[in-house]
Amino acid sequence: MPRTRATSPSSALDADRALTDHGWIIVARHREPAGAGPRAPWGEAHLKRIGTQLTLCGLPSLGWHAFWHLRHDDVRRWCTDCSAARPARRVVGGS
Repeated sequence: MPRTRATSPSSALDADRALTDHGWIIVARHREPAGAGPRAPWGEAHLKRIGTQLTLCGLPSLGWHAFWHLRHDDVRRWCTDCSAARPARRVVGGS
């Protein structure tokens, strides 16, 4: 299985903040075993509002792992409902 992209501390600060800027966080029941890079969701990833206990699709997420360092594109497998309803990315500049 391919690993998620490793991020350096400086690039983590420059990560796409569209999710957290809108009050969302990536969560999952399980996370990958320890390895060479940052840990990622093991199985389906979900979205949830920061400070709540339910995912966007309605599952209780108490005790789940939060992935503050990941961007939406870093996740291999998403819950269908959470992925379809995720907040739109903020466009910077452009015409």
